[in-house]
Amino acid sequence: MTAYDLQLFKFKDSEFLKTLCCCICQNVCLNPMEANNSFSGEWRDCEALKPCGHLFCDNCITQWLKIKSQCPLCKQFLTVGQLHLSLTAKRLIEEMDIRCPHQECKWTGCLGKDGIDLKRHLAVSCSHEFVSCCYEDCTERVSARDMSKHVASCPKRDIECILCKQTIPMKNIKFHEINQCSESLVTCPNDCHSSKYYFRKDLSIHQETCSKQIVDCPYKPIGCTFPSCFRHIMDDHAKDSNDVHLDLANKTTHLFWYFVSHKIGCPM
Repeated sequence: MTAYDLQLFKFKDSEFLKTLCCCICQNVCLNPMEANNSFSGEWRDCEALKPCGHLFCDNCITQWLKIKSQCPLCKQFLTVGQLHLSLTAKRLIEEMDIRCPHQECKWTGCLGKDGIDLKRHLAVSCSHEFVSCCYEDCTERVSARDMSKHVASCPKRDIECILCKQTIPMKNIKFHEINQCSESLVTCPNDCHSSKYYFRKDLSIHQETCSKQIVDCPYKPIGCTFPSCFRHIMDDHAKDSNDVHLDLANKTTHLFWYFVSHKIGCPM
């Protein structure tokens, strides 16, 4: 909010109210700034530098003076240094009664210091004020009275997976069910032609015996060069290579004890 809408104030003397309006935006001033002669010495009596006394919103006049160093109303020379907060105007504005900016709302009350009463009403009790959705990724803004309805159907809301009961962002629920849910029924990813379904959490147990699981030879760490392959092929390799594996094991054992007896660090 950069100023208070003139139409919101319940004040009978409209002409007096207009004296509290910004000369730029024509609304009741927010942080009213008044032109004030801040010069001293020989410059203080210079007619061209005397303040005009016009009232402005702090933001309005600050933005204006970035473009022109003169009063937008009377064109008299004016700088930011010649402005001061009009405490009298500020106090008068804050003591006035104002209605809620939402036409449907019936609230009226004192504006309050720095507009605190109006701000409190809009933040806490006004059902017509637009507020942000509570979900971080949602950019929707809806009226407070409709927020519960929006939250119930918000596409960014968190929902509970019906299988594993884990809370998941709605946008990720399909991916979760297909790829992550521990209670989802899945087939073996190795295409082992098993018609059986497994809970994802139990799939690793099946893969320990699956004939199509790619495995290494258990003797690979001690020198077996047989390539990784399906488990049923590896089982055949293990049966056909007993002598080779035994020889590798014996050589490894002899090498180990050689290093131990000579107090040499074992390379294995």
